[in-house]
Amino acid sequence: MREIIGITLENEMDLILAHKRSMQIGEQLGLTVATRTTLATAVSEVARTVIDFTNEGRLSLCISGKFPRFSINAGITFDSDHVFKETDEGFFMPKS
Repeated sequence: MREIIGITLENEMDLILAHKRSMQIGEQLGLTVATRTTLATAVSEVARTVIDFTNEGRLSLCISGKFPRFSINAGITFDSDHVFKETDEGFFMPKS
């Protein structure tokens, strides 16, 4: 997996930047408008939640695989005492 972009999440401008960059990456990868919008919306929701709770997160957009079979992954890191749960808006916790 290779990181394409990293964004520090501190304020609303960073949220706008995360959405914009997600749309640009989707466009460069040849995704449909609907798929790009879905990706950017998901990234924005997670980024917004991190900003609301911590004001000190970092978003990483990564790609793995090769065209035409690839995946885009968005990950967050943050220093906070808040533990996100499945009930937090915008989060999906995979079952292990």
